[in-house]
Amino acid sequence: MTQTIIDVDPVAMTTTAAPAPEPQRKKNSLDLLTVRWSVWVSAASVLVGLVGWELVSRYLVDNKLFLVGPIEVFQRMGQMFGDEELMHDVDVSAQEFGGGMLLSVVIGIPVGLMIALSPAIKAVLQPWISALYATPTIALSPLFILWFGLDPLGKVLVIALVGVFAVIVNTETGVRETPPDLIEMGRVMGLRSWKLFTQVHLRSAFPFVLTGIRLAIGKCVIGVVVAELFGAQAGLGLRIQEAQLAFDMGGLFVCVFVLAVAGVLLTALVQAIENKLAPWRQS
Repeated sequence: MTQTIIDVDPVAMTTTAAPAPEPQRKKNSLDLLTVRWSVWVSAASVLVGLVGWELVSRYLVDNKLFLVGPIEVFQRMGQMFGDEELMHDVDVSAQEFGGGMLLSVVIGIPVGLMIALSPAIKAVLQPWISALYATPTIALSPLFILWFGLDPLGKVLVIALVGVFAVIVNTETGVRETPPDLIEMGRVMGLRSWKLFTQVHLRSAFPFVLTGIRLAIGKCVIGVVVAELFGAQAGLGLRIQEAQLAFDMGGLFVCVFVLAVAGVLLTALVQAIENKLAPWRQS
């Protein structure tokens, strides 16, 4: 009987990681180029806007009582941030914003979930939500100040009232937009009531909730100014009012710039969280 000898090359048997498919590499490179292109376009847009603002303030308006350019605003910003009083105003406004934003989320998410899941609760709450949403917040601010005085609680409630509806509406929409096939699949897998809600409805609504929080951030920044225009002892809203009365356009734009940058950074942070936890929602 003849024995067959098979010669095996040990090098050929070495396990190596398979290279990434070429289409996937191209897709990753394209995504990276898209991100870089977006960053450069955004930076160019901001630069063009600042240059245009400076040219308008220098050659078209040329009156510092009505408009100042970004160069003077940045110079004034350096002076004002050396002032401990401005830092105190920033700290006060940040605390009020944080309290109002937290209250918007803590109230908005449960209310949105209840409205989406219970027609009876929706029938009870919908008229009140619609009425409050249609009411100008600036008309209610003096009322809150009258009730709570100069305490931060009144301003926190005003800020929460401005931002809570974005969270409620988006949370409700997220639950209602749960794909029927996911619900059916969950039922087939034996999920009922609470488990179906947490593992299907809630997960599907999560990106919508984050979108509501992103929208609420911008509204709450506006709410800070609105709340502090009536009876505040400190804060950026009060500083804006004082700058307006003194025709201090530089100081006014500094406060507006601080609020705008804070809103942009917080919105970008929530957007990054959404992109990380729900990448299929990236645009």
